Parts: sequence; structure tokens; C-alpha cells
Amino acid sequence: MSKDPAILFYTGDFITGTLTMTDDQRGKYILLLCLQHQKGRLTEKDMLKICKTYDEDIFEKFISKDGKFYNDRMEEETLKRKAYSESRRKNRLSSLKKTSKTYDKHMEDINENEDISKDKDESEKSLHSILKEIFLDYYLANKQMEFYWNAKEARSLKNLITKLKHYTDEKKIPDAFRIMLEQNKDKWINDNLSVSIINSKFNEIVSKIKGSVDPRLEEIERKHDELS
Repeated sequence: MSKDPAILFYTGDFITGTLTMTDDQRGKYILLLCLQHQKGRLTEKDMLKICKTYDEDIFEKFISKDGKFYNDRMEEETLKRKAYSESRRKNRLSSLKKTSKTYDKHMEDINENEDISKDKDESEKSLHSILKEIFLDYYLANKQMEFYWNAKEARSLKNLITKLKHYTDEKKIPDAFRIMLEQNKDKWINDNLSVSIINSKFNEIVSKIKGSVDPRLEEIERKHDELS
């Protein structure tokens, strides 16, 4: 899995902690923090490559241990982020394992008339909230960063739910949505992943999963094109 591209950055703390630094020192310091986040603990060579020479104001922001330098706060926040991401990933995998017992290969399995057990918490949420949570968990686990949710994504999710309601029972929609996310192999869609793209590519995604174009999907797409 790729290196986490994001970290919680507390701007107020940074400003307070660098008030006595020059602009040049702040630039070097933030670059070192970014490098530590991506690389881990730094060598003296890393420190000097950025600072050019020993700078007490910058070096005192880092702990020196076993020949490596690290900022304690950056390391703490990195570990917190890693633990949080791993927790969300495990939650998603747990949900997918439940789904795969009945729907492990193809979208057509969604039409089987079997009872799928739902978590008590899920049953108390709206379908919109359930699918939003599924998507955000999936995005975080695969992109290692939070997804920016906005009004456009909310509208797209509403349209997507309507399409799925035409295609499968309402109680099976969360499982269908998980399968669409998990089994989609289109690189462009995955690279630019969003609910709005999934909604616009609904027919294409499901058709590829099933291995052939489903006339019902084309009819659903046609009806929505007429309404939009």
C-alpha cells in the first residue's frame, strides 16, 4: 500500500512554535517535517541537506536518537493516523467478508432471494447514510486519505440509490454498492474515484462486473437521462 499522503496539521500550534524563527527557517523546518512524514526518522545527512548547515533553532525541534532525528509531535500524529486508517480498513474488510458469503463474484448474485443479515446500527440509519459511510470507508482504506464530501456527491448518491432500487431489493443495496466498489477494475474510475463518477458510469461498471451488457441497466440509464 502506498505511503499515507496526508497528516493532521495543527496550524495554530505551528505558528506558535515558530514565532521566533525567520521565514527561511520556517520553510526548512516544514520541509523537514514533511520529509519525516514520508520517510520516517531522518539521518544527519537529511537534516543538513535541507538546512545546509547546523541551525540550532531548527535542530532543537528534533530529538536525536541512535543516529536519527525525529520530531516527536510529527511521529505521534503519524502513528495516530496509521492506527485510525487501519481501524477503518478492518471495519471495511469485516463488512466485505459478510457480503462475500453470498455475493463473492458477480453482480448477478444480488438478485438471489436470500436473507442478508444487517448490523443493528445499519438498520437504524437511512440508506443514504449507509452508502455514504461505505464509500468513505472504502476511499480511506484504498487512498489513505479522507474524501471531501460535498453537495454534488450527495445528489449523485441519491441518483445512484434510485438506479440500484430498480436493479435489486432495497435491503440488498448496501451489498450491491460494496461489490461495485470492490470489483470495479477500471483504472481511470479507481484513480478518480467519487460517487458522482460511479453514478455516471453505473451501466459501464456493472456491465464489466457481469461480463456483458444487461438490458435492464441500459433501460435504467435511459430513464434517468430522460429525467435529468
